[in-house]
Amino acid sequence: TRYLGRIPRCLRTDALQQPITMDVFEKQYNSYRIVSRIVGLWPFQNSIYTMIKRIFLCISFIAVSVIQIMSLLNSEITLQKCVLTLSMTFPSVLFFLRYINFIILSSDFRVCIDQIRMEEALLHDLIEIRILRKYFNDGSRLFNLFINRSSQILGLFCTGIVVFTSSLLTPIMMDFVKPRNESRTRLIKYFTEFSHKQTIYVDIFSLGFIFIITIGVLSTTCTESMLNIVAHYLSGLFKITSYRLQKIIMNLCNTTSSSQQIDLNLMDFRRAVDIHNKALMLFSKSMTPVNDGMEIFVCFVLVVIYLVIMFLNNYSGQLVINTSTDIFIELYNSTWYYIPLKAQKLLLFIMLKSSQQYEFNLSGLFAPCYEGFLT
Repeated sequence: TRYLGRIPRCLRTDALQQPITMDVFEKQYNSYRIVSRIVGLWPFQNSIYTMIKRIFLCISFIAVSVIQIMSLLNSEITLQKCVLTLSMTFPSVLFFLRYINFIILSSDFRVCIDQIRMEEALLHDLIEIRILRKYFNDGSRLFNLFINRSSQILGLFCTGIVVFTSSLLTPIMMDFVKPRNESRTRLIKYFTEFSHKQTIYVDIFSLGFIFIITIGVLSTTCTESMLNIVAHYLSGLFKITSYRLQKIIMNLCNTTSSSQQIDLNLMDFRRAVDIHNKALMLFSKSMTPVNDGMEIFVCFVLVVIYLVIMFLNNYSGQLVINTSTDIFIELYNSTWYYIPLKAQKLLLFIMLKSSQQYEFNLSGLFAPCYEGFLT
């Protein structure tokens, strides 16, 4: 009772009520469970329908990337087209890799979800239950910010998907509602190099592109939100451990405690150690250890080579910048005011030209220099 004064008011309100055990994936994380089932990433789905859905989505991710690369190869290859194609191909490949990785690790996620589901039923202290529920609620609010309704507005990802879909579908719908002699410009051309003489094929590709982006964003949200769920669960366990230890210390400091009460406190101390060990074990399982020394060495060498190549390219760009500006600096510091006026006019023209900084510019995206290497 004395320790309740140290607990935040939001955790000790109605502390005398009986706890209501519930499945957090039916309450707080219900949105996550629904979205995961839609995209086939719910770890407890093992039906034939789910397998077909997963295979279809994996093929779709790869097909969109292949179509865009083939469209690039069949057209005149330029740097701008390569950047556009790769910028839209890499997300599809990333969606595919994260999707496959989550399916491979689904058994580990299943164990983690089972542990999260059972944790609340194993707690008997009302304050501990409220601590754990608080972290569950915080984690669910973070997920709902991106997917579900939050403060009467759609989630960030849903809003982006709706705007993106509307921009691509508007020309297609307008051609059906109010057709013209010539088809309206399809906005898909700003996202990919895919093109065709018949507009119907472009429209089909646009619909497929919208489908892949939507499923990809939802699946990536599910895969990355698992870290959010585990992190809030572990934070709740650590907070409960801290609460138990402080409560035990305060009780043991009571000089009037009997030997029986001391034994009970020591038992509570063991329970605090157990829940802390449980959190550490789950944390260690969530890590991906790399024990192969050769694999670490190869990765280190590749990173060093990549950094060296980046530095040499940026060094070459910085060399051009320095030498071009040195012309202006050397002329400015020279005794130019002693030369004839006619020569000064010519020299002024050169100084005006050399006062500008000359640098390589890759389609306006990147300028090789030391600053570019550091950023």
